Amino acid sequence: MLLRMALRNLFRHRWRTALTISGIAVSTALLIALMALLTGIYDEMAEGVTSLELGQVQIQSAEYVERASIHHYFELSPQLQETLEEADGIDAVSGRVVAHGLIGEEEDSRIARIKGVEPRREAEVTILEEALVQGEWLSEQLPEPDQPRQLVLGAVVADGLGVEKGDELVVLVQAADGALGNELLEVTGIVDTGNVLIDRQTAYMHIEDLQFITALDGMVHEVALAADLDDAPRISEQLQTLLDQQADEPLVVRPWQEIATDVYVMTALAEEVSWVLLLIIFAVAALVIFNTLRMSTLERRREFGVMMGVGLSRSRLAVLIVVEGVVLGLLGAVIGGIAGGLLAWGLGSWGLDLAWFTDEEAFHLMGVAFAERIFFDVSASAILTPVIGIVVVTALCTLWPASRAISEDPRETIAGR
Repeated sequence: MLLRMALRNLFRHRWRTALTISGIAVSTALLIALMALLTGIYDEMAEGVTSLELGQVQIQSAEYVERASIHHYFELSPQLQETLEEADGIDAVSGRVVAHGLIGEEEDSRIARIKGVEPRREAEVTILEEALVQGEWLSEQLPEPDQPRQLVLGAVVADGLGVEKGDELVVLVQAADGALGNELLEVTGIVDTGNVLIDRQTAYMHIEDLQFITALDGMVHEVALAADLDDAPRISEQLQTLLDQQADEPLVVRPWQEIATDVYVMTALAEEVSWVLLLIIFAVAALVIFNTLRMSTLERRREFGVMMGVGLSRSRLAVLIVVEGVVLGLLGAVIGGIAGGLLAWGLGSWGLDLAWFTDEEAFHLMGVAFAERIFFDVSASAILTPVIGIVVVTALCTLWPASRAISEDPRETIAGR
């Protein structure tokens, strides 16, 4: 009965009801879009760090974790490779050799970080191949002995040396046996990732070639694993337990959250700050809803007086006002949830074009390149949290108007005093 009365009262004042529902719906939709945007930005940062360089999980020797050195290596045996590929949650596995040295020609040279990678496997773990702006990625098979060795350069390194696809460069690196390894290589491709470490310092070559010139036949410095971003800590723990039982030497398994701690801490902090921002927006929405319901209650003083005069108890009147508020909040939140969900879904599919806010094609933060579009991440929590929150806020906002209404003297309100 109270619900029917509440609906009758609401639809009797259609304009006021429509405006109140519209305000609630807009607040809900904006909250959903904001939550989806913030989640999309956090995911973009994590993807930018892991998909270009780290992988989601890495395995290294305990000594290499303490101090990265060409002498701290381990064997990536076929048995270990198979164990990792069959592990739960692992999508791809790529071994790497990391060396530091000089890249250049007769007139100029650059200090560089040289990474030996397995071309096909590396393309499964990272998206480096997609960042090519000139030439091609390393071939799956090693070139024939009489053919030049292959090299892929970061864009800033290539620009500094003034080289392009087809040019030849000499690589000089310290070998694990103390000798000076060197090789003549042909530039087959150039990558422009937006990642400072890659573009300014890094060069890629076949892992077998780098193992040969560094005297590390069959050895690697790290193994990068592709896995789910959020599941990386659990996978790391499971792999650590497994390798502790099977590996002949101490190996350390770390998720990206432990490797790129600065980015992870910043995203975690930003997420906490975003919740504070959402609470502020909730508070602003609550004030608007509260003021609307308060004014509505004051305008209806005589109506409430008549209802109490014909026998409606004060407690039932209070419940009626609360029910009206909850119905308004529920209708507004559902409409806003649908509108906000569709908006976030659309921007999750097509992305938010950053060209609206900047003249640059992309922008960088902490060495992470953001694409020209940010894609919203729509989840059930991003929709349900604002919807449920707005309904609860609206219900709470009806308590004071309800208590004010039932405290009035029906005789005075009917008389208009």
